[in-house]
Amino acid sequence: MKKLILGVLASGMIAVSLLAATGAGADGLSLRLGAGRFDDGLTKVLGNSTDAQAQWTNKESRTGKFSVVLEKSAPTPEWVFAGAVIAGAEGMTVADLGNLEMSVKGNCGGGAPRFNLYYDSTGDGQIDGVAFYGCGNNAVGAPVNGWTTMSADAELDDANAPVSGTVVQLSVIVDEQGIYYIDDITVDGVALGEPSGK
Repeated sequence: MKKLILGVLASGMIAVSLLAATGAGADGLSLRLGAGRFDDGLTKVLGNSTDAQAQWTNKESRTGKFSVVLEKSAPTPEWVFAGAVIAGAEGMTVADLGNLEMSVKGNCGGGAPRFNLYYDSTGDGQIDGVAFYGCGNNAVGAPVNGWTTMSADAELDDANAPVSGTVVQLSVIVDEQGIYYIDDITVDGVALGEPSGK
């Protein structure tokens, strides 16, 4: 199974290798779920634990039968996270991503959940910058049945990701304490909301 790098911002950037693969979708996009911790300069992949978990659930869904639950049980200051990497987005240009969207049941804050976009602006395959798209900063309208929808143009963020920049990694991250149900993660017009990708 292919390793993916999952970027998290706690007090700095943490790179974690995740192996759990789920949710293949159209256009080669899929979700890879995982959780981890950063301790004493070392990143530890936890999988689902008492600190954090990321998994498909049929307990809540906005559309279809499933959503992704991202939960951080550890206090917010601890460097623990849960997330979903959008595999298949790497290599796309920032402009190709279009609107980054998701629906959230739980707190829709400015910091979590959020899209993290790592991009290469020089063509050498290395990360040159990171852009963040927080749920609360990009909420669209009032919640419906407890679900808040967010939509952010990938080209418009605080870091000003270059339109011609290449995606190194795109992920949805939770690193603040709480339980977040995430549904209809949408990239390039493709919605990933079911384990089957449909």
